[in-house]
Amino acid sequence: MLCRLVSDLAEVAGARVHVALDATAVELPLPATVRCHRVVADARARWDEIAGDVDAIWAIAPESDGVLGEVATWVEATGRTALACPAAAVAVAASKRATVDLLERCDIAAVPTRRGTPDAELPPSRHGWVVKPDDGVACDGARFMATPDEVGHWRAANETTGEMVVQPFVPGMPISLSILAQHGSAWLLACNIQDIRRCETGFAYHGGIVGGAEDLRPVLEPVAEAIAAALPSLWGYVGIDLVVSEDGPIVLEVNPRLTTSYLGLRESIGMNPGELVLQLIDRPLSSLMTPLAPRPVRVTVEP
Repeated sequence: MLCRLVSDLAEVAGARVHVALDATAVELPLPATVRCHRVVADARARWDEIAGDVDAIWAIAPESDGVLGEVATWVEATGRTALACPAAAVAVAASKRATVDLLERCDIAAVPTRRGTPDAELPPSRHGWVVKPDDGVACDGARFMATPDEVGHWRAANETTGEMVVQPFVPGMPISLSILAQHGSAWLLACNIQDIRRCETGFAYHGGIVGGAEDLRPVLEPVAEAIAAALPSLWGYVGIDLVVSEDGPIVLEVNPRLTTSYLGLRESIGMNPGELVLQLIDRPLSSLMTPLAPRPVRVTVEP
């Protein structure tokens, strides 16, 4: 994702791109015009020094363990323009339970999400349950459980269930949406099929087909618009995970960050999504919106 994003940004006229990498990170095939900085872990002074040389910062980090929230807060403290969601949006979207609570209050169909503690009510389900970290990324840590007894035994055996959530398993087509968001508005760039497979421990994410679910755009576009309106602090590129069930689309989570689908997005929509985000700095989203005809582009991920 980093290489794809940097390549897109490096092609924007007048842009000079800096990349800050951990000192132990492998060498990446970045464009020759990109300046790469090596930074040791937790070297906040060095991060501040690099920030002083740029006008805007695009933070790439997982929600897990509060990392994305910490980075978003730091970006705001630098006074530089943030090219990703602000800390206020991350504070909600990084938690699956907080996100679903918000969506339900706004009458947006979302999968019921309960705390993993033994005293929490188990959401009703006819197809089993999924337990996962409240701030988890992709399928990491997600497990399927077929019966209430199995969930109960898991709850009793785990001391950290307060950081986990329980959701009913919803059969259907796993979908992700790639959107641009700004001040409560959304532009749906691509409707993507997710390749998620059951495995021995739970689930595994194998990538998907960017633009592979465009036939569902009329149904999914209102969902994207409703989510942006419900969480108006979302800004820039945002991913939305949902299931298209027999009852219609049901939202699983909102990802306030770059997602894997970005890898195939430019090829799918025929536009530079990194440049679109830069244009959001001083242009209203409505001025960028144009009819799209995304074509299917497969993205493969080895779990």
